[in-house]
Amino acid sequence: MHLRIHPTGVDKIIDLASKQGGVIQRETKAEDLQDVIIDSQKRLEMLLQYQSRLIELEQKSASDIDTLIKVAEKLASVQSDIEYSQGKKAKLLKRIQMDVVEIELHSKSYTSFWSPILDSLSHFGENLSDGLSEAITAIAYLLPWMLIALLVFYLIRIIWRKTRT
Repeated sequence: MHLRIHPTGVDKIIDLASKQGGVIQRETKAEDLQDVIIDSQKRLEMLLQYQSRLIELEQKSASDIDTLIKVAEKLASVQSDIEYSQGKKAKLLKRIQMDVVEIELHSKSYTSFWSPILDSLSHFGENLSDGLSEAITAIAYLLPWMLIALLVFYLIRIIWRKTRT
């Protein structure tokens, strides 16, 4: 299970999950979101500045209808971007306040002496085909190298015979 919860609830969740068993490993990780939050804040500030400039432009161009329509459309777009950025920033700040908890549950079952042997026999065909496919792949990789090695061996043997005579 992968959970994101408030730090005060971490111990409660771990206690609940380990009621019927034991905790094998416990570690804490921190997620570094500082750069993302700073970028989000800068984008939000830039959008707010742009919005204020558009409002000033809207007030100056009250007599020109075309400009007023274009500025109003751009203001609506910028307002939408601002709301999105504020929501994103709030979500990131909430993520900082929460811890990530990963819980793995494993069960132990005691089996009879014959159970692993029977499992192996039931998977025999699958294991045999996997083994054969790996052997064929190995031969396909080794065959060109064996031919090159054989060619080099015969060249060395020919050179060695010529130098002996």
